[in-house]
Amino acid sequence: MSSCPSCVHCQGDKRVAAASAALAEQNDVPVVDPAHYLNRVPLLRDDQKKIAMEICHIWKDQKLSCIEGIAGTGKTYLLNAMRTLFKNVNLQTEFISSCQHHPAKQMKKLLGQRDEALENVDVFIIDNGNQITKEELDCLHHKLQRAMISDEIFGGKTVIMAADFGLILPVSAEFKNKLNSSLKNFVGIGQFKKYILETLDNDWGNFLNSVRKDPEIQIPQGNIVKSVDELIEFTFGPLNAVPPNPKSIILVAKNLDRDLINKKVLDKMKKRVIIIEAQHTSNIIRSDLELHQLRLKKGCILVLEEPAEGFPKGTRLVLEDVTRSHLNCRTVETNQCVDLERVKRFLSPSTKSPSKNKNNKAQGVQSVIQFPVSLGFGSTIHRCQSTQFEKVGLFKVDQPFEHGMVYSALSRATGAAGWRIAGEGSVIKNKVENSLI
Repeated sequence: MSSCPSCVHCQGDKRVAAASAALAEQNDVPVVDPAHYLNRVPLLRDDQKKIAMEICHIWKDQKLSCIEGIAGTGKTYLLNAMRTLFKNVNLQTEFISSCQHHPAKQMKKLLGQRDEALENVDVFIIDNGNQITKEELDCLHHKLQRAMISDEIFGGKTVIMAADFGLILPVSAEFKNKLNSSLKNFVGIGQFKKYILETLDNDWGNFLNSVRKDPEIQIPQGNIVKSVDELIEFTFGPLNAVPPNPKSIILVAKNLDRDLINKKVLDKMKKRVIIIEAQHTSNIIRSDLELHQLRLKKGCILVLEEPAEGFPKGTRLVLEDVTRSHLNCRTVETNQCVDLERVKRFLSPSTKSPSKNKNNKAQGVQSVIQFPVSLGFGSTIHRCQSTQFEKVGLFKVDQPFEHGMVYSALSRATGAAGWRIAGEGSVIKNKVENSLI
């Protein structure tokens, strides 16, 4: 089939090929297309460059690509480079990521759009494919078929995905169905051409690779601390006169342990405790309302529990000041000022108070007015996907109950010197589903 000179997509083919060819010839100079916006393409390693060139050259013919690689191999970095290549030649891309902090759409939000809104998108780029369920990808497949009135897979659209199936599985309502819900089991995954990023040949890369697949993990003695207090000091600093390092975190497996870490770190900070009571919106007969009281200190690390002021849920903040009506904060990642107001927070059903009245009728939804934040010194492993930290502490992760928990936690560190684990032994059991890796 011959190309049409006036066709936008045919012109796009030529421009992408030209930009990719230029990338092949560059050793140190980032590629830009001078005829369009000068979006600098990040410099790539040889293995990344080879994948980028091949996919961008034949994006119309080879429509489905899956890039796999262990943590630290630069999957997101590569996807952003390819998005820039496409952007430089005026192709429309949609970047999808389950990561709350990534400047991209989450899959559920994309699936909620009208079918017609996706008609003009040329390339769909999916990061963190391991955190997307096969049901969600199947919904995208059918949505694009409807939008394009086509029986082709994904309606004939180009889909580029990156994933590491050694990481923890996506949150699912049915815990037992997590394995079956993994994107690894999507019926159409076999039609994706598979690319593998090279594992870094150094001690850290080799250690991560072993944690990803081995049934037991040998912890280096230098990474073991004996107490929670030692773990907190390594992660956040001494806390006696300086605020905690906001680019650090302690990861746990369970919510109760997260709450314990948050309380311990807050208690160690020397600042005065600020108690912020929840404001009631109705007559609430509950015995657990103290759970909605915020205990904060200036300089403490917070996490947004829902979107606010243009920032997504999960954004990490540092508290600078408190007024009667606002929390004055700065974002950890960009140092932007954020002034938060109280919002309506809906209460989950309480196990401490009756859920039904004498007539056996369900109570109405109850709520309070409170700031949409929680302490962020500690976090469950699930909530910190795709975010790396300067210092990572691990607490009570020596008995993992899900595939990839320990590997996911360790992958948040940037190197061997950046993490510690609280414990006595040097060997911990691992939880790995061999069918996924």
